[in-house]
Amino acid sequence: MEVPCSYTTSSTYTRPSKATQGDAGGFAETSGEVDRDDLEQMLENLCQQDPSIAKRLSQNEDGSYEFDTDGYKWSDKSFAARALVFEPNDQDFSLIGTEGWVYPSDGDRSLFKQLTGYDMLILGGACVVLDDEGFPPAAADKSSVQQAADFVIDIAVSRDAGHLEGELSAENIGALLAAWDLGPGTSPFIDELLRTFNVSPADLLGFSEAAQQSQMDELMKLVSTLDDQEGAEVVI
Repeated sequence: MEVPCSYTTSSTYTRPSKATQGDAGGFAETSGEVDRDDLEQMLENLCQQDPSIAKRLSQNEDGSYEFDTDGYKWSDKSFAARALVFEPNDQDFSLIGTEGWVYPSDGDRSLFKQLTGYDMLILGGACVVLDDEGFPPAAADKSSVQQAADFVIDIAVSRDAGHLEGELSAENIGALLAAWDLGPGTSPFIDELLRTFNVSPADLLGFSEAAQQSQMDELMKLVSTLDDQEGAEVVI
């Protein structure tokens, strides 16, 4: 199964300067969880840097926030501000709710943090990428962040569909990439991902051969089943 996404089609990938170095662990720790105080500090940071956001933002007596969107020209920063308003207000971006939506796990978001240095937060029912201060990705980082985000979302979808058990790790990434027909040289992002997990091309070769054998086994089972059905029809 080919996965035509930004991380397979982009010819470049530059690890953002915010990204941490070192081998990937199990990514079991919680990542991207923020409390109300953190959200309000991020809002304050955005308002200080962009006065136009501050002019649109107000707080009600009950502690909820209002963001005036009348005639507003949107930007990455203003979208981030609105997301930071929606979360403490317990509002969703989606007008039809988020039931059935698939979200990245804590481990997925920890991997994203290591690859990019940015946080993948769930704000207003949507995945929003911000740095620790509440700012959206810098222009120089956008392509790389998008590739990492697309990959993490695909991992979450694969897990939800039953194609991946648990968190992505050095032990199972080879089998997953082999099933997606991806490997060393597929794209700069995939090569960086393999370096992050410290997985060598030789390791992936074994997974690829196993995946091909599994597909062949499934095909032979299907052929055998069809032969049995044809035989039964003849007898009848």
